[in-house]
Amino acid sequence: MSNEQKKIPESKIIEIFISTIQKVWEQNSYGELKVHFDPLKNQLGAYRIYQIVEQVRDPSREITSSNKLLQNKQAKIQRNCLLLPVNLKEIINCKEILPSFRKALQKYYQTEWYQTFLPWQGKIVEGTFREVHSQHCLVDLLDQKKIGYWEKNEWLPGDIPQLNQSRRFLVKEVKQADSHSIILTRRDEKFLRKLLEIEIPEVAQKKIVIQTILRLPGEISKVIVRSLEPIPNLLGVCIGKGGGRVQNIVQEMNSERIEFVEWQENKDKMLVKLLAPLSEKEISIYQSPNYKNKIVIVPASKKSLVLTSKGKLLRLIENYLDLPVKIQIRTSEEMNQVRKNKTFFKEKLN
Repeated sequence: MSNEQKKIPESKIIEIFISTIQKVWEQNSYGELKVHFDPLKNQLGAYRIYQIVEQVRDPSREITSSNKLLQNKQAKIQRNCLLLPVNLKEIINCKEILPSFRKALQKYYQTEWYQTFLPWQGKIVEGTFREVHSQHCLVDLLDQKKIGYWEKNEWLPGDIPQLNQSRRFLVKEVKQADSHSIILTRRDEKFLRKLLEIEIPEVAQKKIVIQTILRLPGEISKVIVRSLEPIPNLLGVCIGKGGGRVQNIVQEMNSERIEFVEWQENKDKMLVKLLAPLSEKEISIYQSPNYKNKIVIVPASKKSLVLTSKGKLLRLIENYLDLPVKIQIRTSEEMNQVRKNKTFFKEKLN
């Protein structure tokens, strides 16, 4: 038995052992058994239970007054039952008892452990790398009371775990019966959300709401926020004095770029906000004649900023805004070529 299992109270071990004996006895069709523990003698006792009835259907099963079972001085009658002592040594030697007892202990321990650690699910904890492997790490958690499992697909880009190094993790899941019961993550969006709550108290206090996060893990996250009460300089509050709050998050996220965007009800205004770091003066949005595209004109020197990761961020923005059209990024120079051939713009949207 492991050291953790040895912490099970003695009274509970006795209870589980008694329950195991009774279950194995009944499963083998030996009838009903009552096992009890005498704390004064510090020993177990057992009685086989017979029901007292007026008549039995099978005469061969009838116990009469002349039966030697009734000659036992330890026989008892309780209510409508006859209790006859059983030699526990014969029972405990049964090959099924000990394996069943070990399984019952393990099940009890797992249940107790699960109930203890389940409240940690969804929380950030600090852990120290105990073992580092190519595809996973084992992490000491909660003052080495438990081991967490951190699979490589839950690593952030740039994570390079080293033995005895300490890092912060999100407890993604607590499993009741598994070889790896505490599943850790640093890549999951919930990890970023929890960091935001920790570093920006107004988020934890529900004064600032994170509407959604448009994220390319390891590269950039655009955190769309709104306030439930008037907050002067909402984005400044999120960033923190001297950028301190956001820098703490960026450092924990291995330099993933974190940008805060204030939510706008109007989709075109929201689109402009999401195209930061470009300013509103640098952006013009037009509708194409066939209404199939929104044409966003940006300075040539800033076009690469908008097309982060080959346009993947732009696709996230399209999906978030639920646009029925595609967004196309063009420079003024590119659009001048179009103007020479035909009128491209239907209407200016901003």
